Amino acid sequence: MIEKEEKNIHNYISGITEKRTRSLIRSITEIKCLINLESLTRNFGKSGSFFYDIVRGKDDRKVNPLRIRKSIGVEYTFEEDLYGIEAWVEALNRIEKELIERIERKNRKGRTLTLKVKFRDFDQITRSKSSEEYLTREDIHNYMLLLAENIENKDKGARLLGLTISNLDTPVSEIIQLKIPFVFRVQDE
Repeated sequence: MIEKEEKNIHNYISGITEKRTRSLIRSITEIKCLINLESLTRNFGKSGSFFYDIVRGKDDRKVNPLRIRKSIGVEYTFEEDLYGIEAWVEALNRIEKELIERIERKNRKGRTLTLKVKFRDFDQITRSKSSEEYLTREDIHNYMLLLAENIENKDKGARLLGLTISNLDTPVSEIIQLKIPFVFRVQDE
């Protein structure tokens, strides 16, 4: 678990400050053991105090387990960069299959499909296509192909690919009926 957390925090930190701190921090263990709050704040600004606290298990952010889901997505991070549209589409077909399974399992529909591409240097591109109607399986597939074909820098190599469906319908279970207490008074005539 720690290895996964270390990899995630490294990716997060690297993505924010790749140019400034290429070799400054390699793991959460380094943040916790070797780097003080002052150094983190100097190098990362407000994020520095967040990193300092989070690796020590301090997180005061509120959790809302009853929030209404706004999107459903699937992302894959690859060990080796993917080059060319053929490799991208092969990976996106697997991602699309998993996305459709999740949508169907949750009994949801959406109107917008978003393709996310993150490159090795953490540059990121997102492209979306929307419809007035809820997207069918065929729409999702066709939109995925269209979005992938229109991404520039396919020769740069993708480290992460993702598909997200948003602009979701609101299921009956998430519709909240407000109750307004009415008080009626009968006036004497």
